[in-house]
Amino acid sequence: MLSKVLKDLDFERVFETLSKFLLTEGGREYLNSLKPLSDREREIQIQSISDLGTLIENGVHIPIYDLKNGKEVLEKIRVGSRLLPSEFKGILEFLNTYVHLYEVLFNTSLKLHLISPELLKHVIKTLSRNIDKEGEIKEDATLRLSELSVRKRKVEEKLKKVLSTLLEEYYKKGYLREKFYTIKNQRYVFPFKAESHPEGIVQGYSNTDRTIYVEPYEIVDIENELVKVEDERREEVERIIRELIDVLHEHYDFIYEAYSKMAWVDFLHAVALFKSQNGGVFVKKSDALYIKNFRHPVLVEVKGYENVVPFSIEKFEKRGLFISGPNAGGKTVVLKSIGTIALSYLFGLPVIAEEAEIFPVESVFTLGFTNEQDIVEGKSTFSGMIEEIKEIVEGAGENSIILLDEPFSLTDPEEGQALAEAIITYLLDKGARIFLTTHLWGLKFFAEEHPLLENATMLFDAVTGKPLYRFKLGRMGKSHAIQIAEVIGLPQRIIELAKDRISSGKGRVLDLIARLEEEEAKLLKEIDEVEKLKKSLDERELKLKKQGKKLVLMEYERVQKELKDMLRELYREDKREKKIKMVQKARKYIKEKKQETENFERPVENPEIGKSYRIKPTGIIATLIEIDRKRAVVQVGKARIEVPIESLYEV
Repeated sequence: MLSKVLKDLDFERVFETLSKFLLTEGGREYLNSLKPLSDREREIQIQSISDLGTLIENGVHIPIYDLKNGKEVLEKIRVGSRLLPSEFKGILEFLNTYVHLYEVLFNTSLKLHLISPELLKHVIKTLSRNIDKEGEIKEDATLRLSELSVRKRKVEEKLKKVLSTLLEEYYKKGYLREKFYTIKNQRYVFPFKAESHPEGIVQGYSNTDRTIYVEPYEIVDIENELVKVEDERREEVERIIRELIDVLHEHYDFIYEAYSKMAWVDFLHAVALFKSQNGGVFVKKSDALYIKNFRHPVLVEVKGYENVVPFSIEKFEKRGLFISGPNAGGKTVVLKSIGTIALSYLFGLPVIAEEAEIFPVESVFTLGFTNEQDIVEGKSTFSGMIEEIKEIVEGAGENSIILLDEPFSLTDPEEGQALAEAIITYLLDKGARIFLTTHLWGLKFFAEEHPLLENATMLFDAVTGKPLYRFKLGRMGKSHAIQIAEVIGLPQRIIELAKDRISSGKGRVLDLIARLEEEEAKLLKEIDEVEKLKKSLDERELKLKKQGKKLVLMEYERVQKELKDMLRELYREDKREKKIKMVQKARKYIKEKKQETENFERPVENPEIGKSYRIKPTGIIATLIEIDRKRAVVQVGKARIEVPIESLYEV
């Protein structure tokens, strides 16, 4: 059922978006196996994502390592199978990265959920001592291997020296077809002429039998010694590899735990990046549904953030919401948005919104988002829908959210409406919450009369004949099927016939709703224009304030300059002390006024106890300790002073 819900609500695409931020194979496995969380698990996950987000904002690099073919490598370790050099190398790099990750996360809440690096130190130390950067066994991994490696080099040097001497000797004597030696059957040989009758062990012939490849007796013992040393060395390397595999096998549980935690951190890191990039928030548990400027993540990815119309719901406390309105007006998007918020809460994921709250949710059910007729089993779409409803009514409970997209629209409207009302009543009795879209007037009136239900509509511009994609709570909506058909260009004769066939009573209701929608559309346009005008005026006022302050400061500067010049002239003359003092006093006054202009720029709007503010006109910075109506008590040092609230300015 969960996989169907994820598909119906396009939540699989939310997972796909998150997967783009993942760095490891393990992280992708973790995302694919994600299940709804308990309250405690959700609390841990949200805190962990928040901690990672803080680190990211502060420019801290989160070390994450992708162990290539991680599952296969771990399985080899579990059963004690032989590992390739590249796999030894990968495990060591992974474990070292895990230790670094633990250190980075040491002062966060994530540390409590990570395996201690102390449990991995023996493995890391053993691997580091025995393998090189390419994952091969080091020449000095053990004392015996080191001795065998030295011995092998000495034998090889001795052999090469003898080979060089014999090459010169045989060539001078004319025994060789060409001046070189090579390897045949893993033994060193010289290309002797057949007629030279060389002494040694024949290892091969040329195609014409004119050249014989012979291993001279002078190097047989040396080569045998080299073979013996190489065998002993190979055995020692195999013994070391076996020991490494045993150490890894013994620590399998710890290594597997580190791998799982790395995958978990990779997932959390991806969510933190997604949240940061999209300005997301976590859904809070509440006693009502509250959404402020939600944008569906799939639409944001496809259209871009600015091109998605945000969706909001004021505090909604009832148990059911019936959404009606024009075709292609956004009803299903709203339904999917509510479902996305519910699933995001269940999975502990952020949503792209300013605020989001939802009542307790334990399960989500969907119906009607995909209508597929099974021709093999001979089931109609309606029969399939009834079977799905059967699963829903059996599985739904008190904290279930049920999302129904135009239920019972594929059968007789009267019987479909009766079934819908009965099923909705049954589900409400079980304590479930129901959100549905519909064009059935009977269901709209059912919601209007039921104390636990409420209507909502997607707004329609009756002037242009186009949906506005805006949500309105507390009102049933009209489908506008005929008007939309007219706008699209259906023949006028068909439009007139359709209008004539609407019953007079229903027609009057539809006309009333149409007039209301037309008035509302005009009102919304006026509101938009007022909001734009207000924004423009606010911007202009701010600009004028900035310009005004700049002009005042310029004037102060000009007057100060004149006073300064005047003082300079007065100092040159005698017996002008009184005038000098007057000018000095004026300069002081100008300076104070200038300072006042610079300091008292932002008056306090919402004073907070314990915060420091600048007091006008003195400019003293004091701490607010008490508010009594329009008076404020502030503290300067040990002194408490009462001042008007309007004299408080932001520092």
